[in-house]
Order: sequence, then C-alpha cells, then structure tokens
Amino acid sequence: MPSREEVELKRKAQQSLIEAPPEVFHRLRYLVKKGKKLPRRSNSHLQPIVQRRTTDKRGHNNPMSISNLLC
Repeated sequence: MPSREEVELKRKAQQSLIEAPPEVFHRLRYLVKKGKKLPRRSNSHLQPIVQRRTTDKRGHNNPMSISNLLC
C-alpha cells in the first residue's frame, strides 16, 4: 500500500501533466523519437592505441581469419 505522501505526489504529478501546455508533449515526443533514431557508434577511439596499430586492415592479425585457423 503506497504511503500518503506517495499518493499525494502522484496526484500532483498527474495534475501538472493535465495543466501542461501542448508544446511540452510535442518536445517530449521529438526527443523520444530522436533518441531512438541515433545509430550505434563504434568506440574505435576508446580502443588502446597498441591494439589499433597491430591490427592489419586486411585481417592478417584477426584471430578468426582463415590463415590463422589453418596454422
């Protein structure tokens, strides 16, 4: 059972949402959509510099490459 304070806070929050101007909801909807559309970015700049230098672009140092699996 929620306490009296929690019930009062919930009622106040609902009332403030009812009285809020429509611009608030438009902005919230925009921010939610914008957040969902953001692509996942690779954190290549967070990888250690040594790891970036030793990794060959052609995949020769890739542990899962065919040449390394055949050895």
